[in-house]
Amino acid sequence: FTKSIREELRPRGIRVINIYPASTDTDIWDHVAGEWPRDKMMQSSDVAKVVKTALDLPESTTVEDIVLKATVGML
Repeated sequence: FTKSIREELRPRGIRVINIYPASTDTDIWDHVAGEWPRDKMMQSSDVAKVVKTALDLPESTTVEDIVLKATVGML
């Protein structure tokens, strides 16, 4: 689906990027049963920085997928 949307919108200068972040420390974990090691999770501000970097690339560069993994062997 995303590939189709990407190709349809590319001529209009609209970028479509799949973002696959690992566990990220957000408020959603306050509502998920269990004990989660939030100190080992990525920070949402770090995910935002990566997205901004991708969007700041020149139009001649295409980023289709961003996969982010925690460096401490998290979830």
